[in-house]
Amino acid sequence: MKRKLNQYIRKSLLVAVTFILVFCNAVTYVNGQQYQISAGEKIKYPSWFDSSGTWSTRMYTVDGKIAYCLEASKHSPGNGTVGEGSYVDNENLQKVLYYGYGGPADTLSTDGVTSVEMAYLLTHIAASYYYAGDLHGVDLEKLRGWGWAEWIEAIPNRPAIPKGEIGFSKNSLKMYQKDGRQRSEEITVIGDADATLTMVLDKDMELHNLTTNQTVTGTVQLSSGQKFYLSSPLTKRDNYNWSSGSLMGTTNSYYRPLVLTIDDETQTIGTMVLGNGETKPTSLQVEYLPVGSLKLIKTNEDKQMLDGAVFNLKGKNNDYNQDHVVKNGVLQIDNLLVGDYILTEIKTPADHDSLNKEYTVTIKSNEVTTKTIVNELIPVGKLIINKKLEGHLDDLSGIEFKITAKEDIKDIITGTVLYRAGMPIGQNQGIYITDQNGQIIIDKLPMGSYLISEVKTLPGYVFDDTVYEVAFNKEDRVTKEYQYTLNVENKLTQTTISKIDALTKQLLPGATLELYLKDGESLSLIEQWVSTDDAHLIKGLLVDCEYVLKEVKAPAGYTLAPELTFKVENSESIKEIVFENQHIPVVPTGDISNYSGYAGIALISFIFFLIFTKQKRRIL
Repeated sequence: MKRKLNQYIRKSLLVAVTFILVFCNAVTYVNGQQYQISAGEKIKYPSWFDSSGTWSTRMYTVDGKIAYCLEASKHSPGNGTVGEGSYVDNENLQKVLYYGYGGPADTLSTDGVTSVEMAYLLTHIAASYYYAGDLHGVDLEKLRGWGWAEWIEAIPNRPAIPKGEIGFSKNSLKMYQKDGRQRSEEITVIGDADATLTMVLDKDMELHNLTTNQTVTGTVQLSSGQKFYLSSPLTKRDNYNWSSGSLMGTTNSYYRPLVLTIDDETQTIGTMVLGNGETKPTSLQVEYLPVGSLKLIKTNEDKQMLDGAVFNLKGKNNDYNQDHVVKNGVLQIDNLLVGDYILTEIKTPADHDSLNKEYTVTIKSNEVTTKTIVNELIPVGKLIINKKLEGHLDDLSGIEFKITAKEDIKDIITGTVLYRAGMPIGQNQGIYITDQNGQIIIDKLPMGSYLISEVKTLPGYVFDDTVYEVAFNKEDRVTKEYQYTLNVENKLTQTTISKIDALTKQLLPGATLELYLKDGESLSLIEQWVSTDDAHLIKGLLVDCEYVLKEVKAPAGYTLAPELTFKVENSESIKEIVFENQHIPVVPTGDISNYSGYAGIALISFIFFLIFTKQKRRIL
């Protein structure tokens, strides 16, 4: 291999290739393992390779695998030499051994033209060239006519071969918020086509495999070419950075250049071996979103915890936007992204006003931000109805009042109409019933004007048809309850019955009278009395009921008066009933118009006398 090349081309090419190869031959030692080198048939360089025609090589094998000398200018190792093995990361050497003679994709000995010896020799020359930049004994220009120089020079442009690699298109991911969770961008597993790796996810992490359309947790297996993204709940963590650790994938077609070093004077021997199943290490790092909490305390001016308030929380720099209801006076929202939020009270607790409806709160990592919000009580009205009945001190329950809105009643905070004019207030169509003490208490009435009317009273009392107006108006910011007391008294109905002479119109004593309550065809005795020189007063007769007045005994010298029927009106005025009696007629002297009657009476009396006398004799 002593033939001279063109000095400029030769020196430039060797310097460039040598410079590149110094940095390409990354060495990985195989734990000091040694291999047996076998030297086979000697192959001489053709004389036309260069001018000397004295160079040669041998067909080497290492543990039965075809091997090549990688430094043509040095001495060739002898048969049986033992060398220390190591792997090198040299892509061009890998391609030479892969596409050269004896490689998995041999393109020389299989072309139908190149002999085995020539294919081995050309592979040796290319291997020495791409490993050490060593072309001793070869003039590439002499090989061009055969296409062999082109084959050697085309090595860098050959398709990449399995490198025993698997990794990710990005090794560092930052989570972002999406639909109430945090997720990463989509990345792809890259590397040898048949390479796979196994990764243990964080405890609450999910891997969404877009290629297989599966979501998995825990230990996952990924194959080259698969696309995926990661997601996790927004939650407090001690460490917001997660690492997969060193990941070693596996592959079944990983070919690696194995080089055997003997000494400084002897050529390095190279061969292609199938990888041991493990790929180069890779890793994946994830940066989680830091979160904190918001604690809201809801009270009024009296430090009472308030329920029912509704707040909207909206992130200034994220898409969080949710409504929350306060319960038991406390609202805690966990796992909020760090940053500023707008807190808006959209519904105040019942009977309360808000002092300030919008607040800015800042959430810090792993901290609880506490916000206390105080609400004023909304002023309300309290209506007390006291019902009294004349002469009635016992149970006053059962009297009914109806309350309606005189005008539209509005919420003084929002202006929302609570009751339209004329609408009943409260349940049961606005009907309220007195308790045993005759009292009705209605509290928490909104500010406004109301109408109160009696709809039912106790029997025997005059119904109060007055419509009362009550108004509650906010007068200051201090008073929280405005009270109004309405006193309503019912009088008993009053009825006088006067027994008079029909002719003189003077009161007649001595008549026995009875008063009955008429219910359909039946009569119920209410009272019996004897008339005097004064009118007889009866209280508590039922309004609009029918009564029958009877005389059971007339005063001496008077005939019985006919029955009298009457009703009692709903009025506090005294109802006056006049019951007249006629005199018994007197027969004047000389008047014989009644003699026949008197004679008949005398005759009947005489007949009874005779019968009585006859019966007495029989007894004796």
